[in-house]
Amino acid sequence: MNIQEFAVEHRLKARVDSCGEKIIEGRQGQIYEYDNDMLGVMFAPPSKTDPFGRWYPKVWNRLRNLGKSLGMDCRQDGNSEGCLLFDGNNRAQVKLALQSRQSSHEAGSEPRAGCSGRGKARDLSSGASGRKENPLFKPVISPNSTLCVVRAQFFS
Repeated sequence: MNIQEFAVEHRLKARVDSCGEKIIEGRQGQIYEYDNDMLGVMFAPPSKTDPFGRWYPKVWNRLRNLGKSLGMDCRQDGNSEGCLLFDGNNRAQVKLALQSRQSSHEAGSEPRAGCSGRGKARDLSSGASGRKENPLFKPVISPNSTLCVVRAQFFS
């Protein structure tokens, strides 16, 4: 599987980097084509102040060990960054590769559940704003027929 097929299958955007190679960029690394059968994922967290990147040895060690347990091949192993080779057809390896190129706190976590399009349409049609009502504020109609909010007072 080449990088373009992988990008189309997983709805990702492949671009050409400064070296002329196609990559899939992420916040903490990139996915690249290693050879005709294998893809590679590079974990290298960037930093605005340090040109060598952020220092995340625990995150890299965890990703490396997970990758090795899934059958990924570690090509480069630095203190806080590295590269893993994976098969684009192996679902478990692909899932880890996609997570490792994202931000470090997302690696190994489940995706967040969102509201479906049908649920959003239902909420909008019913007039629900999606916010819970705050018990400290209650609407009060003033004598001149305008709506104002008054803070609730508690008496002991």
